[in-house]
Amino acid sequence: MHADEIDNHDVSRETDEGILETLGLVTDLYNRESRGHVKRIRKYAQVLLKHVADLCPEYGLTEERIRKIVSAVAIQDIGEIAIPDNIIMKPGILTDHELKIMKTHPLHGCKVVESLKPIISDPELFRYCYEIC
Repeated sequence: MHADEIDNHDVSRETDEGILETLGLVTDLYNRESRGHVKRIRKYAQVLLKHVADLCPEYGLTEERIRKIVSAVAIQDIGEIAIPDNIIMKPGILTDHELKIMKTHPLHGCKVVESLKPIISDPELFRYCYEIC
Protein backbone atom coordinates (compact mmCIF):
# COMPACT_ATOMS: atom_id res chain seq x y z
CA MET A 1 0.00 0.00 0.00
CA HIS A 2 1.20 3.48 -0.83
CA ALA A 3 1.07 6.34 1.67
CA ASP A 4 -1.98 7.92 0.01
CA GLU A 5 -3.81 4.56 0.05
CA ILE A 6 -3.05 4.20 3.75
CA ASP A 7 -4.34 7.74 4.40
CA ASN A 8 -7.54 7.00 2.44
CA HIS A 9 -7.97 3.71 4.31
CA ASP A 10 -7.59 5.53 7.65
CA VAL A 11 -10.12 8.19 6.61
CA SER A 12 -12.59 5.53 5.44
CA ARG A 13 -12.16 3.59 8.67
CA GLU A 14 -12.65 6.71 10.77
CA THR A 15 -15.73 7.64 8.74
CA ASP A 16 -17.22 4.16 9.09
CA GLU A 17 -16.58 4.10 12.82
CA GLY A 18 -17.93 7.65 13.20
CA ILE A 19 -21.18 6.67 11.49
CA LEU A 20 -21.59 3.68 13.79
CA GLU A 21 -20.69 5.71 16.87
CA THR A 22 -23.30 8.33 15.93
CA LEU A 23 -26.01 5.75 15.35
CA GLY A 24 -25.12 4.09 18.65
CA LEU A 25 -25.46 7.46 20.38
CA VAL A 26 -28.90 7.96 18.77
CA THR A 27 -29.98 4.56 20.10
CA ASP A 28 -28.62 5.34 23.54
CA LEU A 29 -30.33 8.73 23.70
CA TYR A 30 -33.63 7.31 22.45
CA ASN A 31 -34.01 4.83 25.27
CA ARG A 32 -33.62 6.81 28.49
CA GLU A 33 -33.94 3.65 30.58
CA SER A 34 -30.75 2.18 29.18
CA ARG A 35 -28.53 5.27 28.84
CA GLY A 36 -24.91 4.25 28.67
CA HIS A 37 -25.83 0.78 27.41
CA VAL A 38 -23.89 1.19 24.15
CA LYS A 39 -20.72 2.25 25.94
CA ARG A 40 -21.03 -0.63 28.43
CA ILE A 41 -21.79 -3.27 25.82
CA ARG A 42 -18.86 -2.15 23.67
CA LYS A 43 -16.52 -2.38 26.65
CA TYR A 44 -17.83 -5.85 27.55
CA ALA A 45 -17.44 -6.98 23.95
CA GLN A 46 -13.87 -5.69 23.82
CA VAL A 47 -12.89 -7.44 27.05
CA LEU A 48 -14.53 -10.71 26.02
CA LEU A 49 -13.09 -10.67 22.50
CA LYS A 50 -9.57 -10.01 23.76
CA HIS A 51 -9.94 -12.88 26.22
CA VAL A 52 -11.22 -15.21 23.49
CA ALA A 53 -8.39 -14.10 21.20
CA ASP A 54 -5.86 -15.06 23.89
CA LEU A 55 -7.50 -18.39 24.69
CA CYS A 56 -8.45 -19.41 21.15
CA PRO A 57 -5.95 -18.06 18.62
CA GLU A 58 -7.46 -20.38 16.01
CA TYR A 59 -10.42 -17.96 15.77
CA GLY A 60 -8.16 -15.37 14.16
CA LEU A 61 -9.38 -12.51 16.34
CA THR A 62 -6.78 -9.94 15.44
CA GLU A 63 -6.74 -6.47 16.99
CA GLU A 64 -8.21 -5.17 13.71
CA ARG A 65 -11.12 -7.66 13.81
CA ILE A 66 -11.77 -6.93 17.46
CA ARG A 67 -11.85 -3.19 16.70
CA LYS A 68 -14.36 -3.77 13.88
CA ILE A 69 -16.62 -5.98 15.98
CA VAL A 70 -16.55 -3.53 18.88
CA SER A 71 -17.47 -0.73 16.44
CA ALA A 72 -20.34 -2.80 15.05
CA VAL A 73 -21.67 -3.55 18.54
CA ALA A 74 -22.57 0.15 18.86
CA ILE A 75 -25.64 -0.34 16.67
CA GLN A 76 -26.83 -3.70 17.99
CA ASP A 77 -30.09 -2.15 19.26
CA ILE A 78 -30.65 0.44 16.50
CA GLY A 79 -33.93 -1.28 15.57
CA GLU A 80 -35.42 -0.11 18.86
CA ILE A 81 -36.12 3.25 17.23
CA ALA A 82 -38.97 1.52 15.35
CA ILE A 83 -40.61 0.24 18.54
CA PRO A 84 -43.44 2.41 19.93
CA ASP A 85 -42.46 4.68 22.81
CA ASN A 86 -45.06 3.18 25.14
CA ILE A 87 -43.24 -0.17 24.87
CA ILE A 88 -39.64 1.08 24.90
CA MET A 89 -40.25 3.42 27.82
CA LYS A 90 -42.53 1.12 29.79
CA PRO A 91 -41.32 0.52 33.31
CA GLY A 92 -41.73 -3.03 34.48
CA ILE A 93 -42.59 -6.23 32.65
CA LEU A 94 -43.90 -6.22 29.09
CA THR A 95 -47.09 -8.05 28.20
CA ASP A 96 -46.87 -10.99 25.78
CA HIS A 97 -48.10 -8.72 22.98
CA GLU A 98 -45.58 -5.99 23.83
CA LEU A 99 -42.79 -8.54 24.04
CA LYS A 100 -43.73 -9.86 20.60
CA ILE A 101 -43.44 -6.32 19.23
CA MET A 102 -40.15 -5.73 21.08
CA LYS A 103 -38.70 -8.90 19.55
CA THR A 104 -39.08 -7.32 16.09
CA HIS A 105 -36.36 -4.74 16.78
CA PRO A 106 -33.58 -6.88 15.21
CA LEU A 107 -35.54 -6.96 11.93
CA HIS A 108 -35.85 -3.18 11.99
CA GLY A 109 -32.15 -2.96 12.85
CA CYS A 110 -31.28 -5.05 9.80
CA LYS A 111 -33.25 -2.61 7.63
CA VAL A 112 -31.21 0.26 9.02
CA VAL A 113 -27.97 -1.64 8.46
CA GLU A 114 -29.01 -2.48 4.88
CA SER A 115 -29.40 1.25 4.24
CA LEU A 116 -25.77 1.69 5.32
CA LYS A 117 -24.43 -0.70 2.69
CA PRO A 118 -23.55 2.05 0.18
CA ILE A 119 -22.01 4.16 2.96
CA ILE A 120 -19.87 1.72 4.97
CA SER A 121 -16.69 1.23 2.98
CA ASP A 122 -15.45 -1.91 4.74
CA PRO A 123 -17.40 -5.05 3.71
CA GLU A 124 -16.21 -6.98 6.77
CA LEU A 125 -17.39 -4.22 9.10
CA PHE A 126 -20.73 -4.09 7.28
CA ARG A 127 -21.13 -7.86 7.71
CA TYR A 128 -20.40 -7.62 11.44
CA CYS A 129 -23.02 -4.85 11.76
CA TYR A 130 -25.61 -6.94 9.99
CA GLU A 131 -24.87 -10.09 11.94
CA ILE A 132 -24.86 -8.29 15.29
CA CYS A 133 -28.19 -6.57 14.61
